[in-house]
Amino acid sequence: MLALFALTASSQAAPAREAAYCQRVALIDAESGAPVRGAEDIAVDADGGRLYLSAYDRWALEDALAADAERLPQGGIYAAPLSEVAAAEARLSVRRLTSDVAGDFHPHGIALYREADPLRLFAINHAYSRRDGERRRATRIDVFDLAGDSLQAASSLRDEALCQANDLVALSPSDVLVSRDHGACRGLRRWSEDALGLSHAKVLLARLEEGGAARVRTLVDGLGFANGLALSPDKRRLAVAATREGRVHFFDVPALKRGEAAPLSSVRLDGGPDNLSWTPGGKVLAAVHPSMLKAGMARNRWLGARRAGSRVVAIDPDDGTVAPLLEDPEGRKLNMATVAAAFGERIVVAAVLDDAVLVCNPPSRDAQANDTGRDAFHSQ
Repeated sequence: MLALFALTASSQAAPAREAAYCQRVALIDAESGAPVRGAEDIAVDADGGRLYLSAYDRWALEDALAADAERLPQGGIYAAPLSEVAAAEARLSVRRLTSDVAGDFHPHGIALYREADPLRLFAINHAYSRRDGERRRATRIDVFDLAGDSLQAASSLRDEALCQANDLVALSPSDVLVSRDHGACRGLRRWSEDALGLSHAKVLLARLEEGGAARVRTLVDGLGFANGLALSPDKRRLAVAATREGRVHFFDVPALKRGEAAPLSSVRLDGGPDNLSWTPGGKVLAAVHPSMLKAGMARNRWLGARRAGSRVVAIDPDDGTVAPLLEDPEGRKLNMATVAAAFGERIVVAAVLDDAVLVCNPPSRDAQANDTGRDAFHSQ
């Protein structure tokens, strides 16, 4: 059983309660010893006993682009044994698995296909290249197969329809569902979606075909910034975070493939949901931005802002109930959480603007008896 835990940045919060449930753990590159910043997404391989992290420093990249630097800082897929994540107290050494990736690599959303042998990992890659003297971004899906302690490039899915790809989940070794957070790829139309709050985002089905070609079709349209995706263990239900709407929509996957795009249900949240993950017990964890304004200001460093709050909730997809798991409204423990995932009796929370994770444990039985923690979801 994974019980409710809570965290608050308020000065009135009980320090013992904070320390008992969530530990801030710095992410350190095992080879260089440098901090690893910007773990926007994570994936848990419970059978293999590993945590995978997709990370790059967004601010460092933006500064390099603004300076027209010859070389851009690169990102990577990192991994750590779940046993070390569980035991970590102040630092967690993570090993970069993509050191040999050719070309520009700035991974965003990632997904595992565990039924493949070897394990297959899909990554949204926001890659930059020079064209006509200017650097331009082209988004693709890079496909890797696990080979010992490294990820070997297997193929890439390239299609203009993937221009604003954000997250993905794997249906098979060749099929992925992809969220596209804007309807327009670039320019005034894309800007107008943000400025006017237009709902033109999509969910796509992308298939890797023989010879490396990609076939992409739209399954869902008209979403308000489609962000994180989560697939139920039986692969029949899809959860989609519509960040601008403040909702998580649930869809029937077979119906989507038949062209039936109506959601099974929608759950309203207090804030903007980001990445999602489905727990073994049937709940969906959502990292939520408590204030979209503060999140946008911090992400873009507007008016000197560099910090935004973090929230995590557990959603019951059957009845729509929402249980709060983490409250850090000022981002003092973790700066702008973007993903949470469960393993065993713990939850790990990562953030796009931080160089650390939170490893959160269930409250003690004494705390539960005193009603300082309540049952949030089960993983029996």
